Amino acid sequence: MFGNALPEFWSVRFVSPPRRVHHKFYNVICNPLLWFLLHRSWSPTFTPNIGDKEHDAWNRGYCAVNEAFAKEISAVAGDGSLTLVSRDYQLMLVPGFVRDELPDSVIHHSFETPWPCPSEFELLPATWRAELLESLMSADVLSFPSVVEIKAFIACAQAHTSELDTVRDGLVYRGHITHLSVSAPPVRAKQFKTLVEFPTTQRFVEGLTDSETRHTFVTVERAEPHKNIVRSINAFGVLLKQQPELASKVRFLLFLTPGPAHVSAYKRLSDEIRRSARRINQNFSDSNPVMSMKIAISIGRLLH
Repeated sequence: MFGNALPEFWSVRFVSPPRRVHHKFYNVICNPLLWFLLHRSWSPTFTPNIGDKEHDAWNRGYCAVNEAFAKEISAVAGDGSLTLVSRDYQLMLVPGFVRDELPDSVIHHSFETPWPCPSEFELLPATWRAELLESLMSADVLSFPSVVEIKAFIACAQAHTSELDTVRDGLVYRGHITHLSVSAPPVRAKQFKTLVEFPTTQRFVEGLTDSETRHTFVTVERAEPHKNIVRSINAFGVLLKQQPELASKVRFLLFLTPGPAHVSAYKRLSDEIRRSARRINQNFSDSNPVMSMKIAISIGRLLH
């Protein structure tokens, strides 16, 4: 699949950590902890709960996988330097590891996720915070989705060390300049056009046009706890309760990509979405105005 999609002069090298190491990296640190941290979805009264299991997973999972990526990257460069573009919260330690091995490299790390404010970031153990910030500030360029995230990152860095200076569009830490930029996640218009043309999509659209419904509300989301999916369903239910004559004239379509089922917060969210939609449809059984559908896009179909 990748061989057909990449230019001929590109190559692919896989990093394959042991299953147990990957489990600690992905299922203990990345999904339940870092994702919720960056999306400001923790409830400090109850979460996070970071104990021996999490510290072990940090050292033997997150750090180990990031170091494995860095070693593979450094092996590509050999004795020289390279230009590295790394990405997102899963690989935040890679810039630091690569900088240690290849000091003259040009490193750009980008985020598609938000960045938390200091009071939220401080919910992580101090040693983790130090490792993350030291690594990220070793990059030459850090890109965030918006100026809000840049300001939050600067605040976290300033709370971490007094050795920090700010310059135009960047930070200076121990003599190294890290430029900070805004890089919004791209919209893959060509892939969307491909999806619209799928026969399955066309049949679904035709089925919608056969309905007598006059107005359709649509949301397309990944089912995430920090989003207001359940509240939007409940708000739609309030609308129909106040104006029941609209039940046969409006509908609410939710196209949701499910999150990882092994994370309890995602399972609770999925259950609550189903309950909320079912409750409204039971009250207006003649029209079933809420339709919630799981969607999954094949990477292979998007690459071709």
